[in-house]
Amino acid sequence: MQAKANAVAIEEALGELNRVLRDLLVFSRDLRLNLYPHPLVAVVVEAVEECHAAAAARGVTLWFDCPTEATLTLDKLKIRQALGNVVRNAIEASSPGSVVRVQGAARDGWAEVTVTDHGSGVPEGDRDAVFAPFFTTKEQGTGLGLAIAREFVQAHGGTLGIDSGPEPGATFVMRLPLSPSR
Repeated sequence: MQAKANAVAIEEALGELNRVLRDLLVFSRDLRLNLYPHPLVAVVVEAVEECHAAAAARGVTLWFDCPTEATLTLDKLKIRQALGNVVRNAIEASSPGSVVRVQGAARDGWAEVTVTDHGSGVPEGDRDAVFAPFFTTKEQGTGLGLAIAREFVQAHGGTLGIDSGPEPGATFVMRLPLSPSR
């Protein structure tokens, strides 16, 4: 029984190491986009599904809503990775028993995906810094997840920022143009 638990722990550690190495490689490479039309809801669902195990391990519930049928021309793998990085960050910032909300919508020529956590929030002075490479407040973070996410979103002509309201936590807002000419 202990051997099985050790094997699971080793497998999880190797998965995390693989993700860190992939992030380092992605960040050091030329950014080329492989653009095709994809429904926003499908991309968001895939990103959220990739984060279910991390949420379950932390005791966090993922709540998802994307009522739009908008289709965007984008590099699905890069946007899925960008959104996955933001969702994983929200999961890690949230306390066990809390909910991370992922919502998608389309309006005014833009697709918008918001990720809201119930963590301690992001201080005003750190709102741009969290997107800088190697900036981290986590003991074991690399500081590349949000930097990569913003780079991928900006390569699509979009924006990724933080919109904090009066409640604890933070809301990350990803905006992507509905038409590729924007």
